[in-house]
Amino acid sequence: MSERDLKGYRTRRRRIRSLFGGQGNLSQVSLTVGDLRTRPGLLCGFYLRVGGQGRKGLNATEGYCVDESSAILPALAPIRALMDVYLLDLEGVWTEAYFLSEESLELCRRLKAQEAAPVEAPLEAALHRLVHGIERLSLQPCRKGPIRDQLLRKLGNLVSGPTNEVKAVDFAGVALALESPLRQS
Repeated sequence: MSERDLKGYRTRRRRIRSLFGGQGNLSQVSLTVGDLRTRPGLLCGFYLRVGGQGRKGLNATEGYCVDESSAILPALAPIRALMDVYLLDLEGVWTEAYFLSEESLELCRRLKAQEAAPVEAPLEAALHRLVHGIERLSLQPCRKGPIRDQLLRKLGNLVSGPTNEVKAVDFAGVALALESPLRQS
C-alpha cells in the first residue's frame, strides 16, 4: 500500500472513532462480500458498515479490486474485505460477514473450523489467518436484501466501463505479507 492509502485508513479510523465517541462504543461491523467473474479476472467488492452506541450505523467503507494475475479463486473477495476490518482496527468488534458467493462462504467456514492453516495454498493460509484473527466473527449467506442488491448493481456497473474505483491487488504479495509474521514467531 502507498503512504497515501495508509493515510486514508488512518483518517477513516479517526472519523469512525470520533463519530461513535471512541473505540469502546463500537458494537458491530457488518461486512457484505461479493464477487463477479469477468474476462480480466474476478471482480471483488465489499461494503463495510459500523454500528455502535448512540448511533444507528455508518457506511464506513467499500472497495473493489481484481487480482493482478487475473486469478479466479473464492479466497480473493474475503481476503480483500477482511483486510479492511484490520486496516480500520475493527478486529476486536463483533463482525457479521455476509457472502454473496457460496464458494467463498464455504471456504471461510472450512478455514474457521480448521486449527492449522493450509500449507499448500498460500491464499487460503492468508484467509485462515484473517478469519482466525477476528475475535468474534459470524459467517452468513447473503441471499436477499438492499445491500446485496446494491453491491450486485455496483459490480455490474464497474464491469461496463473503465473506472478508477477498481484497484489491482497483488494477492500473492498479500499472502506472503500475512505469512511473514508466522515465520518469525
